Amino acid sequence: MSQEPAPTPTNGVQRILVVEDDPNLAVILKFNLESTGYRVDIARDGVDGLKRIWDERPDLVVLDIMMPRMDGWEVLESVRSDPSLRRLPVIILTNKREDESIARGWSAGADFYLTKPFEMADLLLVTKRILQAASSERA
Repeated sequence: MSQEPAPTPTNGVQRILVVEDDPNLAVILKFNLESTGYRVDIARDGVDGLKRIWDERPDLVVLDIMMPRMDGWEVLESVRSDPSLRRLPVIILTNKREDESIARGWSAGADFYLTKPFEMADLLLVTKRILQAASSERA
């Protein structure tokens, strides 16, 4: 029987993993989310993102779609196919605005789909609501 890795202790602070290959946007996201009280880590591509999701067990993932090595679709599919990660909230944050991409995001199990450019206030509000809902489900 395989054992699930334990999440990193954070003294009650909710942890967000931002999987984004644009370093400038990643820093902006980290700053704004941390200013709201979250602990934020950054992965620069899908391979690193998926490894960190598995190892660190964040409370929420903000996921870009178009990335090197492994795109966000593959990351989301891997997360949703793993029973221990299936309920992990994922917000897609992407330039892909086509109807078929948005539909694919929802059908793949994204909790929210936000297109770039976006309002930071919208992302912060969606993040807060998704994490509140996830916390109440675990309680």
